[in-house]
Amino acid sequence: MATMSVSLPAAMKRSAEQPAQSGRYRSTSDYVRELIRRNQRRQARIDAGLASAPGKRSMDELCEAARKKVTGGD
Repeated sequence: MATMSVSLPAAMKRSAEQPAQSGRYRSTSDYVRELIRRNQRRQARIDAGLASAPGKRSMDELCEAARKKVTGGD
């Protein structure tokens, strides 16, 4: 595995260390790797969406479907 050194402001360093200190991750490195994995998956979904064909429904149809979903009815 490759090693990387990153400079962070003190507040960001504390934020990066906290999940490991709380026991949610084994180390700060594990936490940072997970953040990078999540970002890679997110970017892959964005790229797939941008590469896909345009949708068939209009913005009005999408908004109406969302309203129905939220309100639970017609």
